[in-house]
Amino acid sequence: MTGGNVNGYISGEGEKGVLIRGRLEHEYFSGAFAAEGTMWTGAFPEYGTSQMIPFMAAAGQYPHSPLGVQFASSSLAHPQEPGINDICFRPLWKIWGTFRKQTQIKIFNDYNCSAVFRKTSKDAGHYIMLSKDSKTALLIVTNFSGKSRDISVEIDWKKTGFKAAGASSWKLSPDTSSPGKAERRNEKAVFSCSLEGFGVSAWLLGSEASLKNAIRDFEKPYPRQDAYDRSYLEGIEKQRIFRNEPAASRELYMQVYVDNLAVPYEESMWWDLFDNAFQIGRFDSSGRFVPFGWISKDGFSKTQPEKKDYVWPGVASKWIPLHEILPGAKHEIGIQSLHFGEPFYSFMEIRISPTASMKDKSAYVLEFKNELEPDRSFMRFKINTSK
Repeated sequence: MTGGNVNGYISGEGEKGVLIRGRLEHEYFSGAFAAEGTMWTGAFPEYGTSQMIPFMAAAGQYPHSPLGVQFASSSLAHPQEPGINDICFRPLWKIWGTFRKQTQIKIFNDYNCSAVFRKTSKDAGHYIMLSKDSKTALLIVTNFSGKSRDISVEIDWKKTGFKAAGASSWKLSPDTSSPGKAERRNEKAVFSCSLEGFGVSAWLLGSEASLKNAIRDFEKPYPRQDAYDRSYLEGIEKQRIFRNEPAASRELYMQVYVDNLAVPYEESMWWDLFDNAFQIGRFDSSGRFVPFGWISKDGFSKTQPEKKDYVWPGVASKWIPLHEILPGAKHEIGIQSLHFGEPFYSFMEIRISPTASMKDKSAYVLEFKNELEPDRSFMRFKINTSK
């Protein structure tokens, strides 16, 4: 239908996080049935976690992670360098890297030829890369379960054109801290391993002479953290402490602010992007969000404000006395951004102060961080007004 001109598909933007809900949803929305493509992991925090690994491993979709800040204090803000907040994908990159110099690769996976994978385990995903000359194969096995499990699969190599009988085999078991060593194995048809939740392993098959360099590169350690990496991670840790370890304060005030960003958007798109109502609530003991009001430029309200009173770019709300709304207790608070009633990107910063002033030495600012927020529409933090 496409004449062979389509070799990728970028997915992950408009599906509201459903791509990790299940394999059927992922296959449909990502186009995995038609092409390997890429997966945009830069918009939804949950797409940048280990839960995304089996979906990418089984479909052959590599992460498309934008670098830098598209919008400040949002899920679209990322480090300037790779390998900092995306380390969960390290094992996949190492495994895929063994085929770095191959071209015109043949692909066999659960979506285009399930008959190749026989007698497989529950919750297992499979993917095979085969070199152009059919002399080198990479078998990837992944665990769709969040629990550790033993996985086994039998491969019908005749359906791929690969001659496994005369090939050598190496097992690749990288994790996020180290690629480890390629382990010489004897598997030719049945491949078994133990995988942690959402884990991935692989077998590289071919001649020892042709795979020598690929194995050497696989075993090279991950790059060490540099000064920029350490500084970035220190900032994340500071934000984590602000969120989860608040000091007790008899009086506590909050101000919500949206930065006035200079982006080259046509005016109607600009105002639509920030047409967001801010609903505030608390999380109960079961983790359920219980709304109790709204945030406008005038502060706290029990009813949703009119659009003219939203916290638009360049606008800060009035200081809100949290100790009056939620007195004498510890609470986990959430503010959700709603775009025409639907969850949407959070672009806000939250200023916290015991004196309604950022000049107070105890004041701090909460920013959206993908490493700390599980949902792109929420800002979550704890308060303690029990002093």
